Amino acid sequence: MKKILTLIAISAIAISAVEASQLAMGKNDGFGDFTHDGANYAFAGNWAGSGPVLDIAVVSGGMHVIRSTGLTYYSYDGTTLTAGGSYGWGADTARAVGVASDGTVFAGGSTGFGAFNYSAGAYSVDAWFANDTYSIGVDGNDHIHVQQSDGLSGWTHAPGALNLTAWDGGWGTSGSDILGALEIDSGGTLHVGKSDGLGSLTYNGSAYAFTGGWSAGAGITDISIDETSGQVWAAQGDGVQVVDQSSYALLAYGGFGSINAVLVDSDGNAHLGKSDGMLSVD
Repeated sequence: MKKILTLIAISAIAISAVEASQLAMGKNDGFGDFTHDGANYAFAGNWAGSGPVLDIAVVSGGMHVIRSTGLTYYSYDGTTLTAGGSYGWGADTARAVGVASDGTVFAGGSTGFGAFNYSAGAYSVDAWFANDTYSIGVDGNDHIHVQQSDGLSGWTHAPGALNLTAWDGGWGTSGSDILGALEIDSGGTLHVGKSDGLGSLTYNGSAYAFTGGWSAGAGITDISIDETSGQVWAAQGDGVQVVDQSSYALLAYGGFGSINAVLVDSDGNAHLGKSDGMLSVD
């Protein structure tokens, strides 16, 4: 591994790609947009204060942003960031957000997760299930996968209802609000991180099956998949590891300290968010 972008000294918790050279980055006191040119990061000028921002789901024309206090939509045209409607979590902790192909928003936290419609500048709750949610992923068939404190659950959504399709109690996480991770590759395989490592599972619509792929790690906080190179990047408590997407053979490890977030962009640059800044490696 080698560092290819200079470190920017900000506390990064969540990173999402807006486009190839533009990132939405969340931290303890808000989030904003940053560009990178292969050598440096630069603040693009948009900032929305208050946090911590724990997850960001980018959609066409904007993004759904999870703070610990709730969910907010921001429109974004590449130049201007404008706040829209919000949904508060009250005294509880919101942690994760994902979006289906029809625009339905799935968001969750310490009291459960729900399906939300966003229209005319406002969120409305369509369905709700009480659990302790840490991560949310939506696959290519619009099935929802939820990493809970006590396991992994699969769901379908119909207007007014969330229907449980699968359960595996071996893939839960608990503790820190940023511990745990779930990403789904283009083939539908789930890559799940928890307190002691990361592994992969298949899903057939009614059950999960462990593929046998596993790599130990010290508290997985985020996962990003680089399908061009067939690699899975995992942020963890003492650095970042890279494993083969199929075999889970360890390809590389970098001891960069505690990493909160990782994103591999379309150019193959991996952006790492940590408490004292954001850097990129390859």
